[in-house]
Amino acid sequence: MKNSKKGISLIVLVITIIVVIILAAAVIISLQNNNPMSEANKARYSSDAANMQAVLVNAIGKAMAFNEEVITIHESSVGENGVAKEIPASDQVSFTLGSSATATSVGVIKFAKGENSTTTPTAQIWYTGKALPKYGGKGTWYIDGAANLKLTVSGTSYGPGAE
Repeated sequence: MKNSKKGISLIVLVITIIVVIILAAAVIISLQNNNPMSEANKARYSSDAANMQAVLVNAIGKAMAFNEEVITIHESSVGENGVAKEIPASDQVSFTLGSSATATSVGVIKFAKGENSTTTPTAQIWYTGKALPKYGGKGTWYIDGAANLKLTVSGTSYGPGAE
């Protein structure tokens, strides 16, 4: 076997290159149709909306248990666009005790850390213990009368209040 040649033949090399090109094209097409970064952002927004809904329901439950009465949530925008350095006034939900026809007092639930203030029955302040996530001016939070918290980012809505 003095004349045996070691190495790769030209045919094997061409076939290998063609297979690599086909695999690369399949990966590129797959990433264009199913962008993992946008899917990760959607999952983050959905998770944040669900977490903040649970935090809000907990605070509403505390306010209802303290007052021994059902509260009525006022529809409004919550957590306007932008990144907050302090607790903005918009990061709160207002409510009244009882049905809207027999409303007796007004209170707020703030998305921040703080001590609950229940000493004044006409101006109760409840804290969720957690701030609303901010998305650099891309997201807006909204609450409806059924206490469903909805996050809208770039025209897409997330959360139980989403349409």
